[in-house]
Amino acid sequence: MLLEDIFEKSASHLIKQGKTSHSKNLDDTCAYRGDDGAMCAIGCLIDDEAYDFVIEGKSFDMPEVEMALRSSGINLDDDEFIYALLSDLQNIHDEYKPEVWLHELYRLADRYQFKMVEV
Repeated sequence: MLLEDIFEKSASHLIKQGKTSHSKNLDDTCAYRGDDGAMCAIGCLIDDEAYDFVIEGKSFDMPEVEMALRSSGINLDDDEFIYALLSDLQNIHDEYKPEVWLHELYRLADRYQFKMVEV
């Protein structure tokens, strides 16, 4: 999956979902897969078959999460900017209110020179 494809999938997911992904099992912190089926910016990139609860609470650059991403078609070695993009996407989910996600995603698209997704 190319860098722009990752952006499109994650950005589209966040915009459509319109809410953060939290888990009570994690003291109501952000989760790859939340209690109500919501997914974070990285969680939506992980296929159901590759997801395991053991990744919850771990950074996306930890081996267990990297394995889930690789199993889901995200080649973490394809582009030197992939970790930066994943970090930027996760930061939008974790640090901003859903009401400003669209604005932040436009800024991110501009920074990477991506076309913004249609919603």
